[in-house]
Amino acid sequence: MWQFGEKINALIVFAEHRYYGKSLPFGNDSMIGRDHFGYLSTEQALADFAELVVHLNQEASTPRSVISIGGSHGANLAAFFRMKYPHLVAGALASSSTLKKFSNITSCDKYSQIITSTFKNAYNEHCTENIKKSWTVLKDVAFAEYGVQFFNEVFNFCEPWKAADPVNNFIYELNSIYWHMAMTNYPYEADVYTFLPANPIRKFCSNLDENYDGQELVKALRRALDVYANPKGEKKCFEFPKRRLMQESDQKAWSFQRCTELITGMCEGTNNNMFPPDNNNLQEEIKGCKSTYDLPVERYVNRIRDHFGVEKLKTATNIIFSNGLLDPWSAAGVLRTPNDESIVINIPEGAHHIDLRYSNPLDPPSVTQAREVEELYLKKWIRQFRRKTYNFM
Repeated sequence: MWQFGEKINALIVFAEHRYYGKSLPFGNDSMIGRDHFGYLSTEQALADFAELVVHLNQEASTPRSVISIGGSHGANLAAFFRMKYPHLVAGALASSSTLKKFSNITSCDKYSQIITSTFKNAYNEHCTENIKKSWTVLKDVAFAEYGVQFFNEVFNFCEPWKAADPVNNFIYELNSIYWHMAMTNYPYEADVYTFLPANPIRKFCSNLDENYDGQELVKALRRALDVYANPKGEKKCFEFPKRRLMQESDQKAWSFQRCTELITGMCEGTNNNMFPPDNNNLQEEIKGCKSTYDLPVERYVNRIRDHFGVEKLKTATNIIFSNGLLDPWSAAGVLRTPNDESIVINIPEGAHHIDLRYSNPLDPPSVTQAREVEELYLKKWIRQFRRKTYNFM
C-alpha cells in the first residue's frame, strides 16, 4: 500500500480499532464491566471509521475516493467496511481474510492440513513424518531415566531442566512455531513475530530429511529449531525467542471479541495432519468463553455471519479477496469469486498477506502478478467512484 499509495498520490490513514492501542474510551477502566466493554464490536468500530472518512472528506476541497485495505482480521474489517458503507468506500483489498471461518463450513482441522502440506512440499515427506513422530518421541525420551540429562546436553537450555515436566510446554511451543513459520514463510528475511531467514520452512525441513527416531530424532529436531530460535547463530544457549504480542489491554480486548463475535472452533491432531491430537473444537471454545465472561456465548457464534452475510457474499461488490495458499488461514479465505463484481486472487507461492508487503526482488511471479491485478482493479474502482460522485454533484 505504501508503494501503490505513492504511485496514485494517495493519503494513507491508519485508524485504530476502538479498545486497541490508545483508543480506550474509558481509559484504564475500558475492560471493566459490561457497561464499559459492551461498546466493543465490529459494527461500532466500522462506524468509527465511517465518521473518520466523513471528517476527512469535509476537510478536502473535493471528495476523496476511499479504498479500505487490511490483512488477516484487518482484511475482514476492510471487506466489511466496503459492504456496510458502499457510499463512502470505493473498494477494498482484503488480503488473507478469514471470513469463511464464521460460517462454520470450514473443517476445524483444515488449517493444520495446510500447514502439514506446506512443510511436506518444502523439502520432502520425511519432514512431516518426523514431526508427527516427534510428539510421542519427545515425551518418551524426556521421561526416560536418562531423559533430563540428555535434553540438557543436546539443547544446552539457557534454563536447564530439572525434571521432565517442561517437555509438555516444549511441545505446546512447537505447535505455535509451526503455525508462525507457515504464516511467515516468505522468500526473503522477515521480522514479524520474530526474525526468520528466507524460506524458513525449507531450511527447517532440510534438517529432518531422513527417517529419524528416538534420540536421533530429538537431535535432528534440535538442529532444525535453530532456524527459528537462533537464525543468526548469535545465541550461546537454547531458548525460544519471545514473540511480539499485543499489549495487555489489547489482549483483553481481543479475548472479549473472540468470545462475543469472532468465536470459531479449531482443532489440530487428526490422521490428516502432523499435529498431536487435541480436544479443541467449537464447544470447547464456547465453554472456555463462558467461564471467562458471564455472557450467553452460544448466541454469538453466528453473529458475524448473520450481520455481514459472509456465507455467500453474493451482494459484496468491489472487493479483492487475495489468499496466499501457503498460509494456514487460507482455509477460511474466500477462494472462489462470489459474483461478477468482486475479485479473488489466489497466490500459490504466498504466505500470510504477502501481497501487502513491500515488493522484493525475491518475490515469486505469482505475488508480483497479484499486485499488478490489484492495482488495476483499485484504480478502476477509484475512477468509477469519482465519476459517480461528480455526476451526482
